[in-house]
Amino acid sequence: MLITAILTTLVGHAILPSQTPSQIANAQSQERVLLAKLGTADELSAALALPTKYRDDILPILRKNRESADPATRLKTAIKLADLGNGEGFGDLLDAFEREKDPSLRGGIMILREAAPLGHSIFSLLGRPDTFDTVGSDELTKTVIDRWRKRWKSEGIAMLDGLKKKPVIAGLQEASLADLHLRQTMPDMARFFYLAGPKCYEVGTMDGGFPPIGRMLGDQGGIWAHPFKLLDGFSFTVKEAGKPDWALLDCQHFSHDFASGTFEFNRNETTVTRRDFATEGDPALLSRLSLKNWTNRQRTITLQFNAAINIRSTWLSGMPNGLDRIDLESGRIYATDPLLPEARALIGADRQPNEQSVADNIATLSYTVTLPPHASKSITFVVQAHPSVQQDVRSRDFDRLASSFDALLAEKQRAYRQAALGGVRFQSDDRELEDAFLMAKANVKMLTCDLRPYFPARYVFAGIPVYMQLFGNDTEYSVTGETAAGFSDIGRESLLCLAEQQLRYSRGIPHEVTTNARVVGSSNVQETVQFVGACWRYFNWTGDREFLKKIYPVCLGSVEYELKRFDPDHHGYPEGHGLMETDGMGPAKLDGASYLFDAYQSIVGMATAIGDKSRAVEFTKRTEAFRKRFNHDWWVPKANIWADSLDADKKPHTDGYWSVMIPQEVGLADKAKADQVIKQIERGWVNQWGAVGQRRADVGSEEGWAMNGGVFCRGAFNYGFDDFGFRMLKQATLFPKQDGMLGAFPEFIPPRDGCFIQAFSSAQFLQDVMEGLCGIYPEAWRNRAKVVLRNLSQPNHWSVTGVQIGRHQISMTRNGNQTAIRQDAGSSPLEISIQIPKAKQAVVSFRGHSFTLPAATHSYDTNLKSGESVTISLTKLK
Repeated sequence: MLITAILTTLVGHAILPSQTPSQIANAQSQERVLLAKLGTADELSAALALPTKYRDDILPILRKNRESADPATRLKTAIKLADLGNGEGFGDLLDAFEREKDPSLRGGIMILREAAPLGHSIFSLLGRPDTFDTVGSDELTKTVIDRWRKRWKSEGIAMLDGLKKKPVIAGLQEASLADLHLRQTMPDMARFFYLAGPKCYEVGTMDGGFPPIGRMLGDQGGIWAHPFKLLDGFSFTVKEAGKPDWALLDCQHFSHDFASGTFEFNRNETTVTRRDFATEGDPALLSRLSLKNWTNRQRTITLQFNAAINIRSTWLSGMPNGLDRIDLESGRIYATDPLLPEARALIGADRQPNEQSVADNIATLSYTVTLPPHASKSITFVVQAHPSVQQDVRSRDFDRLASSFDALLAEKQRAYRQAALGGVRFQSDDRELEDAFLMAKANVKMLTCDLRPYFPARYVFAGIPVYMQLFGNDTEYSVTGETAAGFSDIGRESLLCLAEQQLRYSRGIPHEVTTNARVVGSSNVQETVQFVGACWRYFNWTGDREFLKKIYPVCLGSVEYELKRFDPDHHGYPEGHGLMETDGMGPAKLDGASYLFDAYQSIVGMATAIGDKSRAVEFTKRTEAFRKRFNHDWWVPKANIWADSLDADKKPHTDGYWSVMIPQEVGLADKAKADQVIKQIERGWVNQWGAVGQRRADVGSEEGWAMNGGVFCRGAFNYGFDDFGFRMLKQATLFPKQDGMLGAFPEFIPPRDGCFIQAFSSAQFLQDVMEGLCGIYPEAWRNRAKVVLRNLSQPNHWSVTGVQIGRHQISMTRNGNQTAIRQDAGSSPLEISIQIPKAKQAVVSFRGHSFTLPAATHSYDTNLKSGESVTISLTKLK
């Protein structure tokens, strides 16, 4: 994704940097000039230029000019009216929209607030894309516009859902997993949720709706089986004689167990419960609706199910999008797109409807339900992706799914319990840490997708709803934590997916690959070499020599590609956009330089492991020379900080970006310089939420960002700032408890537009518990691990079990000043090098003997056989 450190605010249709006081004063002066023109011959131009806060002053002027003979004036007026939340000019907008052939001016493919004025006005008034695709086929375009014209003629402004104020529904959200239970009152239930499956997922809101969200003008919600969307959403309406129709969009109690989501609705002495989940094996979503009659009388209810069909491909797929064909067959809805023969959907229930119909893209199935007194009845609905083209086969498959709700849900829940509770388990008297670790593991499971055959293996979505693509940067920041926490299989597969893209196109690791495996973003300056470090850390945890054999040539090629593409003047520092994709910086970026160093030192390790002695020697020399040059070239003595970038003359720039911690993350910084940098970061880059993107005089109002928070945590622990490292780790526990989907780690806190569940947020937390707090740094290929005992007073107790280091499994327990390390399983001894904190003296208990290490001893090395343990007790040096 494009990652920027510029903090922005929304102004009209553009995203502009935050204004300075002088800019604000200048804008106010211009507004006074424009206000003075109202009532003059220039009042229309003034009304068009004034901001929307002057609505009452300019609305009469706009209405007066709406019927101008000049089409351009009418269009400008209609756009301004739309900005004011007025749809009177929709007809003029629609005329201009139909004439316009440029997809970008019709709205483009990004989020709605970034759309050009014409498209922004149309879709803001409509309230949703309504199946329109700015790059869709001519038939689709004409059909949708004709539909809008017909409705505008018959309904007028009543058709404009974007002008309708949606009632705010307060309620309750709960999340549970094993003995974890979170509960939060919700001032507004219109918060998004994500229910995941490897091949299908659902994004909607906790009140029961499916409003627009994300790119493609808001078309990234609904039901997806990537690379295809199936439904914009679905809805239920309860009809009963003598009572108003009840649309199930007023849920006041949403709960989830990470595997499934449950919505509870109450009205008219009736409780309706909707439970949704995406299956583990099939690309299918199941939704069971249960109705409970609380009265003493029998009741007859009509349940209406509405499916909003929208079969289209993913963002920037390059695939066509035609007009969907919707057929009713045997009480079910069969939807296809003739231009996308591989994309199909079969939708229906476990029984036949009494009525069925199709109007535009809405397919409706109605069921009569008889409810005895105090009784409940349930209907199971299925949205099946890509069913067989043979009707009898797809009918059998559908029947299997519809009749297996309980079994498939139980299978799903077992998979999530295994993902969260199996493998590596972290427990502590600090319940926030323990709970966050459990939730982070569940997040890895939620974001793991299987999009074969488009990709050679599984990978982890970068984020939902916007970044489900395969990203270089996000994968590289996530793999170590995933592997350390017991998900080495998905870590391996994700790296191989990136490697396959490099091998296929003979270029660097891609920045972004769509879900149909189309590269839409080439490598940023740090991504190709950051991949090398990620592969090395995966190998250190697993000792997977088959993987190393495959990936070693790719890593060598990555370094060669990096220098060839990003170092044109051969001065040794890559140039180009990196994590800080902002104008005004010098061409050489700090993150690119730091991760190039990390690639060099990673190649040294790989070459040693694989027996390539000449390259081990070559890259050792490169690493040492780079470290020396870097610590001279990038240091700004007057500021005691790293430069963010170097200009063409190698002059350092200091713009205050968070990348100043990356040299500490990768171990590039000299100790004295690192100490000064980390002390400044503690003071200037951290607030109550965590790490901020850029140092400012007051960062109290800035959002906390998970990516740089993880980098801060690792950099601090690397250089002995254990208290600061632990502070960043603790602040990361805030992420899954925000005003969003409980248990999901978002990209930012407080949450904002973007992804409300983000892979690097949860995966970095896992890494920072395992390597940071627990201090485990494995070298599985050498049957060795370094364990750094942290100089921390809290938490008083923690334990981690099921830790896999190659063929060895270990556990660790800390109680107060005592730490025990045990090899629980392994066919050979595991060499353990235990690092002792400064100013501490260690008493070792091993094989029935206890002895005190000499004062100022900083390490203790031993070999643990399977079943053996060693205990270290620390005391202050006298």
